[in-house]
Amino acid sequence: MEKINFPSRVKSNLVNFKWAIIHTFFGLRYQLSLIFKLPLQKQVEWLSPPISPPVYWISIDRVEYHGSLAYPPRGRWCHTDDWDLHKIYKLPSIFEKVPKDAKKYDVHQTIRKMFLLKKKYKKTPQYKNMMDKVKHGDPNPPQGCYTQKAIKDYFKQLKKAYKSMKEKGYLTQAQQGKSPVEEIRLHVTRNGKLCLGTGGNHRIRMAELLGITNVPFLLRGIQAEWVMKLCKETGLPPHKALKKWINESFSTVKSIGSTDNHSIHMTKKIQKRILFYIGSLLAGGKERRLLELLKFLKANSHIEMMLVLTVDRIHYMEFLDLGIPIKILDESNKGFKLNIISRFYRLCKAFQPDIIHTWGAKQTLYTLPAVYRLNIPLVNSQIASAPPKIRKTSVGYWINELNFKFSHLVLSNSKAGIEAYSPPESKSKVIYNGLSFSRFENLPNKESIKAKYQVKSPYLVIMSASFSPNKDHKLFLEIAKKVTALREDISFLGIGAHDHPDNPFFSEVLKASEDYPRINYPGRIDDVEALVNACDLGLMFSNTSIHGEGISNSIMEYMALAKPVIANDAGGTKELIFNNKNGYLITDHTIDQIVEMVIELIDNKEKSQRFGKRGRQIIEESFTIEKMGKGFMKVYENCMVNKISFGNEKSSHISVLNKPEYVQSNS
Repeated sequence: MEKINFPSRVKSNLVNFKWAIIHTFFGLRYQLSLIFKLPLQKQVEWLSPPISPPVYWISIDRVEYHGSLAYPPRGRWCHTDDWDLHKIYKLPSIFEKVPKDAKKYDVHQTIRKMFLLKKKYKKTPQYKNMMDKVKHGDPNPPQGCYTQKAIKDYFKQLKKAYKSMKEKGYLTQAQQGKSPVEEIRLHVTRNGKLCLGTGGNHRIRMAELLGITNVPFLLRGIQAEWVMKLCKETGLPPHKALKKWINESFSTVKSIGSTDNHSIHMTKKIQKRILFYIGSLLAGGKERRLLELLKFLKANSHIEMMLVLTVDRIHYMEFLDLGIPIKILDESNKGFKLNIISRFYRLCKAFQPDIIHTWGAKQTLYTLPAVYRLNIPLVNSQIASAPPKIRKTSVGYWINELNFKFSHLVLSNSKAGIEAYSPPESKSKVIYNGLSFSRFENLPNKESIKAKYQVKSPYLVIMSASFSPNKDHKLFLEIAKKVTALREDISFLGIGAHDHPDNPFFSEVLKASEDYPRINYPGRIDDVEALVNACDLGLMFSNTSIHGEGISNSIMEYMALAKPVIANDAGGTKELIFNNKNGYLITDHTIDQIVEMVIELIDNKEKSQRFGKRGRQIIEESFTIEKMGKGFMKVYENCMVNKISFGNEKSSHISVLNKPEYVQSNS
């Protein structure tokens, strides 16, 4: 007999008709269980799902578990086995690390590595697992990929799906022209918790990464014990009790109050995009400042952000937890490269930022063609120091002049920085660094920290500063030698970042301190806040012949933890330290005079506590993350509505955002 080939539309109708017959049969069986008043457990077991299950919307933070689990028996809605006791596990956030050797986390690792960490798909455990299955001829390979080409196409589709979700937001399967049955499928445990079943695993993680909070889903199975509990609580039969719970818990319409960023992205007048560009994310002052700003914007705005790095060097791993896309322009890190300019230009054309915000002179220079050709406002935060002298014959001077000319705003973190670099006054703004006090909560016991760093004396003095020509670690060492020669109860620690163990500035002081057991240099550490909390006095010495601070994050950390400070008058430090009020400001003092100051603040508890208390008060009044964040928000808002004059005309004063009242009194 000749085989009949039905058109696809006819085939689809036949399948739907078959399932309608099946659902009718099981629906009838459920109705009979009600009519004959069979035991509640039997009514629940025979409860049939809707013939055309509706698509509901839910906030993804309500989906707590995941599991590879079978559907309930055909034609039924309720699970009667113990799948929710054995086959599920906690669904981690995409921003959390998970065990590398656990196969159940393969999908999590795939999305995290490909789209958060920007790694190639071949580096994912899922790819390696799929390739292994294909090579060994597995009859049931993951995702139905029987060939290496099919695996490659599978990961291409993942990239395509991520790009589509980023540009268009989360579309339902019906909106994409696909079968609604392929929607994310959720199950309900016996405790009423929502569990992600087979289907939608990649999508729900992509959504979280992109800041999409509401997603569509199908309710595919409910644990029978949960339904019986609902029936007893409501006094209703299973289908009515379940309907009541669903109506109270979910909606078939996407929430108008959704915080889904991509529902806003579609309206460009509301949603704005900012592209942040910095050289790297090493442990430094401007990097810390940018980190705190991005945290603030993430929590207090709907701005879509992208972070661009010249090189892939990250010390502050907290950047990865923000869920902000990170792009790397140059993997090799070998000096100035013209191709970085073209790469940045193409990136801007694709991302279409409303504002470019740069954090370095070289990075600002790289952006200028895109700023000029694409007419994008440039907010320039390259000023983070206040050098005593800038030679007008130097290349750096002319790069600065070019950058300032094309910048719409030039921001500095100190008034001293504006005075040192002299950008056009009409473009100049000062926004002080902000400090997040959450960094100083729940710190470990002081004695345990001292023990960790082998400090056995009652008193500890530290200097937290990078090992570079800009910092005067030699002065710190000379003071430490003299103090420890006079006192056996005081120790000194020099902490700070250095590129590598052979850093000459680090190596020199390390060698020079070998014979002094109470002077140590741990170098870069990860628990700076805890060590500052354990110390009695904070020092900061800059190399004043070549460098002046902007606003030192190290000094701010000392002050936030109520420590007295001794620092030399370099750049913007006088905007933080008030001589004989919250510390000592060094000008032309000798080493012996500084040694006397150190010993005085160790011995004079009343003065030390008074200095520390005043320092903490200054930070609380004017150097909070909220003040800094609102200052930047004001700048962005003004840029976006063109309320800032970007001309070159002279202004009578420098505009200082969130300016504390006491700034002028120390000048």
